[in-house]
Amino acid sequence: MDSSWTDGVLSTETFTFGSGDPIPNVTFGCGYNNSFNTPFYASGLVGLGPGSLSLVSQLGFGKFSYCLTSVDDLSSTGTLLLGSFADLKEPTSAIRSTPLVADSFYFLDLRGISVGATLLPIPSDTFANKILIDSGTTFTVLPPAALDLVKQELRSVVDLPPANDIPWFDPCFRLKSSEVPQLPDMTFHFSGADMVLPMRNYMLVDTEAGVMCLAMNPSSVPMSIFGNFQQQDMHILYDVAGKSLSFAPAQCDKL
Repeated sequence: MDSSWTDGVLSTETFTFGSGDPIPNVTFGCGYNNSFNTPFYASGLVGLGPGSLSLVSQLGFGKFSYCLTSVDDLSSTGTLLLGSFADLKEPTSAIRSTPLVADSFYFLDLRGISVGATLLPIPSDTFANKILIDSGTTFTVLPPAALDLVKQELRSVVDLPPANDIPWFDPCFRLKSSEVPQLPDMTFHFSGADMVLPMRNYMLVDTEAGVMCLAMNPSSVPMSIFGNFQQQDMHILYDVAGKSLSFAPAQCDKL
């Protein structure tokens, strides 16, 4: 969902994962000239979408899961689990599930957003009951009608001066003596399942620069995207065959 592109070749090869049997005729691409809209260096991309050329589609897995560590944790690694290994191991009481629609992307039924105990008065047709969940988009993207209400509520609960000179993000706040205030959780109300985001999952905090900013952006097209910054420290299971998405808070490097 960005302006990234690549020039190269599309080919097939036999792949072996771990100690498993070799899998012949897996289609993959090798890019010679690449432009990725990301601040991080990467040696490649793994397609997990519902399209026919994605890794999960080619291998025939009806489900997969991943767990993304905190962006501040540089010593731990996340987890990608496929097929029968993908089931959530977290306590049943912590697991929430919501319907999943696998079209050209993966869509969820989003009903509303709360900050703390305050349900924001977002018009019911703002999301058209759909938001795309994407592990490849960094920050959540919301329609201005919804994002403006999120910003308004944050400004009312954050007792800090604004930092108006920060590019790309709004609102931003100037920290006092690098002390980070504790903000209420933000909840995304999906159909049948609430995903509760602690402050670290929706605010970018830079104590060295003395600022913190909302880690969300306005959409320029009529589409909402739930990004990977908001998915930190969450084990997320895509049951494509069962048409459901389940999730639970998790310690990703312990899975």
